[in-house]
Amino acid sequence: MRKPRKRATARVRIPDFRTDAEAARFWERNDVSAFAGELEEAQGVVFARPRKEVVTLRLERSLLQRLRAVALKRGLPYSALIRMWVLERLRQAR
Repeated sequence: MRKPRKRATARVRIPDFRTDAEAARFWERNDVSAFAGELEEAQGVVFARPRKEVVTLRLERSLLQRLRAVALKRGLPYSALIRMWVLERLRQAR
């Protein structure tokens, strides 16, 4: 019985990414643990979210049920779906 050959693995370094999409593609295809020696601990990182305000919106029960059903199919909370649709409509209105 033959021993399996060891593959020659070229050492891949973390590239400099030009876009977030490029970084996302790289990390989808690569395991972060393979790059443990290259990673540094981030100091003082703060992820700031834009401030949001609560808006009261009165909807008929049947409309809310339909919104929830569409959101469920898309795997979203219904409030996120509403926010997404409002943003889409505002972009169209420009």
